[in-house]
Amino acid sequence: MSSVVVYGDVSPNVIDGSSIWLMSVSEVLAGVFDEVHLQLKNYPQNRTLLESVDGLDNIHVHEPEGIARDAALSTQEAAHLVEELIEQTHASAVVVRGFQAVYDFCSYEKISSKLWAYVTDLPFPPSKLSPTKVQRLKYIAEHSHRIFAQTEAARSYWEALVPEAAGKVLLIPPMIPDYAFVEESSIQRADSETLRIVYAGKLAREWRTLEMLKLPRALKELGIDAHIDVVGAKFNKAKDDPQWAGMMRSALEEATSDPESGVTWHGALPRTESIEKIKKADLGFGWRSAELDSSLEVSTKALEYSAAGAVPIINETEDHQQLWGEDYPFFVRADDSIDVVAAKISQGLPNMDAARRSAKQASEYFSMGQARARFKQYFERTGALSEAVKRQGTRPCRLVVASHDLKFMGELMDFLVRNPLFEVRQDEWATLHTHDAEVSQELAEWADVVFCEWAGPSLAWYSNNLPSGTRLISRLHRFELNGPWMQEVNWENVETLVFVSDWVRTQAIERFGLPREKTMVLPNTVDTLDFDRSKNANAQFTLGLVGMVPFLKRPDRALDLIDELASIDKRYTLRIKGRMPWEYPHVWNDPVEKQLYLDFFERIARSEVLQAHVAFDPFSADIASWYRGIGYILSPSEIESFHLAPAEGMAARTIPVFWEREGVSEVFGEHAAGWTQETRIERILQNCDRKNFETNGRSARDFAKKWDIKAVIPQWENLLAGNQTASLVPGPKGNVPKL
Repeated sequence: MSSVVVYGDVSPNVIDGSSIWLMSVSEVLAGVFDEVHLQLKNYPQNRTLLESVDGLDNIHVHEPEGIARDAALSTQEAAHLVEELIEQTHASAVVVRGFQAVYDFCSYEKISSKLWAYVTDLPFPPSKLSPTKVQRLKYIAEHSHRIFAQTEAARSYWEALVPEAAGKVLLIPPMIPDYAFVEESSIQRADSETLRIVYAGKLAREWRTLEMLKLPRALKELGIDAHIDVVGAKFNKAKDDPQWAGMMRSALEEATSDPESGVTWHGALPRTESIEKIKKADLGFGWRSAELDSSLEVSTKALEYSAAGAVPIINETEDHQQLWGEDYPFFVRADDSIDVVAAKISQGLPNMDAARRSAKQASEYFSMGQARARFKQYFERTGALSEAVKRQGTRPCRLVVASHDLKFMGELMDFLVRNPLFEVRQDEWATLHTHDAEVSQELAEWADVVFCEWAGPSLAWYSNNLPSGTRLISRLHRFELNGPWMQEVNWENVETLVFVSDWVRTQAIERFGLPREKTMVLPNTVDTLDFDRSKNANAQFTLGLVGMVPFLKRPDRALDLIDELASIDKRYTLRIKGRMPWEYPHVWNDPVEKQLYLDFFERIARSEVLQAHVAFDPFSADIASWYRGIGYILSPSEIESFHLAPAEGMAARTIPVFWEREGVSEVFGEHAAGWTQETRIERILQNCDRKNFETNGRSARDFAKKWDIKAVIPQWENLLAGNQTASLVPGPKGNVPKL
């Protein structure tokens, strides 16, 4: 039985975007989990908002406890109640909305490990962020299991502000009820002499709702009979004008009582009734002030208008152009006057039918059906929907992970720690060669399985100090092949040696005389979901190189390529991401390596072309966000065991560009075939056509799915646990049967 707890720091007695979101996410999660437990902040005064979830049997609404009927839960009080719900329901996930709520919930251990945090009120731009708020965001990132962001822009913003969030942020776009969508065959303007316009949402100065009331009269002066239906009863206070909310209410009441105004105010309505009003309208009013043009969110209401067949009047922003198209006829600007808005509406009316179809297509991605599929994928990938098989008298497999560096084990380590089949402890080696032998011995006595990440001195030590019956598994990347410690490994005590590519395995078998049955290939993992992000407009003219140290990475080859490309088409640029060579003392202190890099940088300094077309991006954790602007990922290295950079790039629909080296075809197959300097130039230029670029990007991503965590990590589970954990016998130790 899977269950989730949902809490939004919003009142169920006010109908606005936040409270509607709370109902929407609960409704969507009801199709993903067996049970949804919705904890309310306030006692509901009526069922207007809750009506949409009241009919769903697996949504359980929990009213506040321990407070007065007219009071509201503090975020701390809400956290205590959510902790109790976790205990009662064995919930595997907790979805929380609101900055303060998320921040406070992070302090509760029972919640933190299950917390899916949605911070909607992120200050933007960064200049509005205080150091205190940045630290709080960092705390949230470190103590949340996952983080939600509404748009790609918001996700990139999160990861740039808080590196700890990279790899944790998932998209949660607006959710439009499936019943809101009209059939395409019915998308046509109603036969009516009156142009019907609808506004549904909060009454706020930034939403131009006061100016909106003048629109019917402005249209009438252009010979257009128009009427506005206004749905909503939440009046937002203006920050610098305490009189504004009262003025708005008075203007609505006055307009509604005036038959000549062309305005009818309906007050707050349930979402179902609100959508019915929208379906009867020709246009949906979505004009906003300039300060909202830089918002990191998409207007849920504009999408709802689009789904229901009311063509939205919206600000012309880059995000809106991507969704509704550059030629959309009902774009307005924040600084337009009401007369200009009326004129643009008049000019757009002949294109109403086409605009309706365009708007509906833009909204389809945001349906609740699509949202349900996204959520199911999210929670499945993190194990929140899985049910571990537990039998009486059994215990988890005791697993020790020994390593000096876990940089290639991120997703795997997270999976193992959260998997109830394992009890994980780590033997942290201070360096490749340095460890606390006493601690290692204690862990060896405790373990059922020891896994040495890197076949380094840790493998040599454990192979000679492991108790009888304890399994020993290790992963060899590449550099270990030449390690002098390999002579000390007792191979009889090593059950399985794992490699990231068959090329490295072949070398190890030949060098150490290993039986092939003691080896296996498990590639590096890539979180293809994290890299599934839309490309920026100029990506097809941008080449990327991740990592230029040591010089075996051959960054000079990347300069050769961009030098020639830029001489053909000046739109091409090269971005090199990663740490500089002087940040690695062992490299910068090597006179040969140092001279190679000095020559490299001097070449750029002496070339006007390279100076104009080569840029350097610092090392950062938000690599998936960086790939949004990269069309081609270069792999010019002389030697690699696997090369994660092109694998991640391919997952991001970035086209890989290879140079010949041993083992490259075994890892990248057809994508590594036939590359010469001539074909590199030719293939890149062919992708000037956007359709070719997108087709080849999809092909690269399809190939990368073989490295996805969902494809690779189950193999690790079978290897480490033997897929027989349930047969572990009770007792002070207990061993996992050998494979």
